[in-house]
Amino acid sequence: MEVIVTLSLMAALAMISSRGLPVSALSSVANKSSAQTAKLELSRVRRMAIISGRPHGVQFRKRAGHVIGYEVFRRETSGRILTVENLLEFSSEVAVDSDRAAIEFTSEGSAVQSARIVFKSSKRSWRIDVVPVTGSAMLTELNTT
Repeated sequence: MEVIVTLSLMAALAMISSRGLPVSALSSVANKSSAQTAKLELSRVRRMAIISGRPHGVQFRKRAGHVIGYEVFRRETSGRILTVENLLEFSSEVAVDSDRAAIEFTSEGSAVQSARIVFKSSKRSWRIDVVPVTGSAMLTELNTT
C-alpha cells in the first residue's frame, strides 16, 4: 500500500514538472502556506501565554530588510526575556515584512499592541492583523494587480 502511494505521488510530481507548472504558482502556494502557518503559530503562542500565566511572544529576525523567521520567547516576572523556541525560518520563496520587531501576548491573551505581517509573492499577498484587545490573528488575502 505504501509503495502504491509513493509511486502515485512520484507520478503526480512528474506530470506537474512535465507540464511546466509556473514557478510563480508554486511561490503563491508557499506564500499562502507560510501565512496560514504563521497565523496558527501566533494563536499557539497566545495560548502558551494564557496557560502559563506569563507573557509570551514572537521576536522577528530580519536579513536584508525582510523577515526571515521568528523566535518564540517568554517574559519572566523580572522582565528578563527567555527564548523558548529557537529560530523558525520562513520559506526562502516568500517575502515577509512586519511593522513590529516583536508581537507579545499578555497572560490574559491580549496583544500588547497591534501588529501587521505581510507575506508577498508575485501573484498573491496575504496579511495577518493582530488585534490588541483580543490578541486574535486574522488572515486576509490582498489584491495584487
